[in-house]
Amino acid sequence: ITGFIKPTAGTATVLGADAWSGTQARARLGFLPDVGGLYEDMTGQELLDFLGSLQGRGIPLRASLCERLELPAALLCRGIKTYSKGTRRKLALVQALQHDPDLLILDEPTEGLDPLMQQALFSILEETRARGRTAFMSSHILPEVERLCDQVAIVRGGNLVAVERVAEL
Repeated sequence: ITGFIKPTAGTATVLGADAWSGTQARARLGFLPDVGGLYEDMTGQELLDFLGSLQGRGIPLRASLCERLELPAALLCRGIKTYSKGTRRKLALVQALQHDPDLLILDEPTEGLDPLMQQALFSILEETRARGRTAFMSSHILPEVERLCDQVAIVRGGNLVAVERVAEL
């Protein structure tokens, strides 16, 4: 992760910004949390608006992402607690990507998505890469990693055991 997250004297920086205070780091970072991490007392629209305001960068990609991931306005007006696992995952993906972050951290991004939504996500991530963005992705699905990643780090027993280009691995 050298160059992206760098600990210094009791603090951490992400992309050169203090990771713990202010909005500079949040504006440049997109994070896909576990599906269980959503605020269930909100509607999908309220969640996207709230997190978009915290990101402090605007939401240039939200409409396109919602369309491509099949999250219509009528669905976003419903409470998150009524959403299926797949719909929650799509909502979490939109919140992570809506502000076009420079760095994405994605934990098992296709979990809960049907095959058509997985293909839509792959297309979105390939376009994200083409715009010069970087993504760190955790996945146990090798074909997904081979398709989307340039470089792979393998962790076993909490230890980093390999870092290789996908073609070499």
